[in-house]
Amino acid sequence: MGFTDIIEPDQVRLDFVRCCDFFVKTDKFIVDNRIKTNQLWSIPSTIEDIVPNEANRAILRSVFENICNYEKIYSGIGYFFLNLVTKNYAYERSKKFRMSSSLILKHVSKNIGCNYTDVVLKNIRKHGNPQLSISVTREPLLKPIIKFKSNPSIRLRVCPEFTQVRGNFKNCKFFMVNGAVSKPSEIMKLLNTSFESKETTYFLLCRSFNSDVVFTLKENFDRGITNVIPIEFGFDLDSVNSIADLVSVVGGLPMSSDLGDVLSAYDEERLGLSDSVTVQDNSFTIVPSKDPSNQIKKLYEKIDQSEDEKRKLLAKRLICLKGNSCEVKLPNSSEWNEVEINIRHAAKIFGDMTKKGTVAMTTGNNKFYIPAHSDTIITKLIDDVENLLDTKLYLPRREK
Repeated sequence: MGFTDIIEPDQVRLDFVRCCDFFVKTDKFIVDNRIKTNQLWSIPSTIEDIVPNEANRAILRSVFENICNYEKIYSGIGYFFLNLVTKNYAYERSKKFRMSSSLILKHVSKNIGCNYTDVVLKNIRKHGNPQLSISVTREPLLKPIIKFKSNPSIRLRVCPEFTQVRGNFKNCKFFMVNGAVSKPSEIMKLLNTSFESKETTYFLLCRSFNSDVVFTLKENFDRGITNVIPIEFGFDLDSVNSIADLVSVVGGLPMSSDLGDVLSAYDEERLGLSDSVTVQDNSFTIVPSKDPSNQIKKLYEKIDQSEDEKRKLLAKRLICLKGNSCEVKLPNSSEWNEVEINIRHAAKIFGDMTKKGTVAMTTGNNKFYIPAHSDTIITKLIDDVENLLDTKLYLPRREK
């Protein structure tokens, strides 16, 4: 049987200032034989170990969770705010200015305070373009991998029942079907064309293939009679809309029964083109024959209007389509969880400082370079924190 207890906070503001001062001055500390860091995301859980009063703990946990939520949206203000608290909210803000990419990377690295994130940022500065997009994936690896991509990549795969080809192909054409190929007779014209021009690699794209179609394509390909490779989209959530991304890169117009198209009577002008295509497990890196900027613009607009889960899927497509990207692959083990969060957040801070400009925020003797968010954001965060600190009672649920 449960009941509601009543606990009053005791000098919660003093505990808040002490916590902020502690996290500002202490990088690492030990609690119950565990090494803790002052990473912003871990502070709410760390409060459980360092604040003795139960009501104060609950209130301060909500306060720091609120600060974390602001940091996710308005990157860069979290650590500045911790310092601001210790200076009684007194600060000065500079005018907005532009900063070189090398200086931005330096200040982002200082803000994040993660050694591996620092390594990633330095490699981007050394080997890549600081304006590139950064993505993080988890794989069964022993150590991290950093890959730089200069051409767009699309989520596609070679049909699993076909010969599993990999590598680079030159002089490529894409026969795209927004549906399925149900019988070999539908692609006889394509096979005849490929027989007459074996120097061209034809990629036949659709959602699914009849087994007879795959068998026909495989037999002709393995014997060197034709050079047509069946590839698929829509085999997972990330590839559902890959055909639209592909069209934006290679041009052409997909065949569709909705348009009354007959596959056996296709027009050569409807094929997509690329000088070079690199085939990987579930991804095609393509030298574009068309500027995908309109599709990139559409994806940006959709991201702005979407909820979290859909936004993640759209962001993956956008990063791949932009081509100018850095892919960081981290091991699956839990020790890399915090590194993943730090790299993603470093990429956001860098992007915000590049797009919005930079401001210098000074509090006491400390100066912070952060993205040029509206000055009202700091005021609003102060108000929200003060409202939480004004909580008079904590009502925990107990069990008899």
